[in-house]
Amino acid sequence: MLAELVEAGSVRPVAAAHSATRGRPARHFEFDPGAAAVAAVDVGHRSVRCLLTDAAGRATGYHRIEVPVDSGNGGTGAEARLEAIEQVVLRAAPAHRDPTAVGLAVPGIIAADGLLAQSLAVEDLVGTDLTTELSARLGCPVAVENDIKLAAYAEHHLSDSPSDIAFVQIGHRISVALIVGGRILQGSHRLAGELGTQRGMRWTRSSQRAGCAGPPGTRPRSCSPARWRATVQQPRRSTASARRSRPASRASCSPWTPRPW
Repeated sequence: MLAELVEAGSVRPVAAAHSATRGRPARHFEFDPGAAAVAAVDVGHRSVRCLLTDAAGRATGYHRIEVPVDSGNGGTGAEARLEAIEQVVLRAAPAHRDPTAVGLAVPGIIAADGLLAQSLAVEDLVGTDLTTELSARLGCPVAVENDIKLAAYAEHHLSDSPSDIAFVQIGHRISVALIVGGRILQGSHRLAGELGTQRGMRWTRSSQRAGCAGPPGTRPRSCSPARWRATVQQPRRSTASARRSRPASRASCSPWTPRPW
């Protein structure tokens, strides 16, 4: 087995330490971090970033490409964006060191068939089979997932967080991802945590809530701070009401009570 691993490049022999005992000295091997390179690509509205690491997770290269955005339709075109993703990976990799695998983080909903089903940030890639398209361009396996879900999984994997966490990002949009039992919770339609798909959110292409732009005095009542506070308080009132009802309802609420993390 060791001979096969050495031939594959996964391990390499090292010099054996001097031994005072008699007999044939044991052979020593070590894991070779340079056996593989993994590219992590973050696709954004105006840029594409790539971090290249070796098999031990140590960074070996980085590159960023700005993507011009057409002010007319807010997009840049699927082909131009795919070309930017391909180029950022190739430029991040050192000479003669193409990645063994690529992980792609995309701001959008990835359907069960692998297609990008919905996205406001990269709308020009909607309907594209990113896995198949980029695998053919880069000549290696490509895995695609929602960017916030990957961020939540990284937080869970690299920290001492418990197996169940709720990851919330507040930026141009409010994004949520759930890790349950140490795994990303996708939901039956892969929409778990996708607040922008819920009725009443009304996210627009400009990443602002519809009708909420402009001076405070000109905004509708639905955008007032009081209305937003009422929206935030509603789940708390619903949870409190459920706790006062049947024991089964109280039990269903218990996992969502604050924990001393």
